[in-house]
Amino acid sequence: MNNILFVSDNNNIGSKIGHHFGHANWYLIVAENGDLVNSIEGDKKSQKAMIFKQAETLGFNKVIVKHLGAHAWKVAQKWGVKVYFIDEEMTIPQAWRLFQSRKLKEVVDEPSNGDHHHHH
Repeated sequence: MNNILFVSDNNNIGSKIGHHFGHANWYLIVAENGDLVNSIEGDKKSQKAMIFKQAETLGFNKVIVKHLGAHAWKVAQKWGVKVYFIDEEMTIPQAWRLFQSRKLKEVVDEPSNGDHHHHH
């Protein structure tokens, strides 16, 4: 169950990765071979970090996003989902290829939230 979760504005594997994890129109689950396995419409149930609680049921253990807030990151960690960031606009297949060629780094430290930075 090494599928990858992506957020997108459209229910389409070729579309760009959405900007806002918590307000995504669609959550797309992509298999290791790049096939679309499942797509979940972004609603109150799946939105924000709720979808991580269903990771095992939905069969994904990684998420590739443009940004993820500290709270959602913590929830992802709690449910065993690894978080990877992309740093520019790209489509799901482009990000998938970067991941396959091991170019994406796992986010192991709590990300800072936009303007309010947490200093440790």
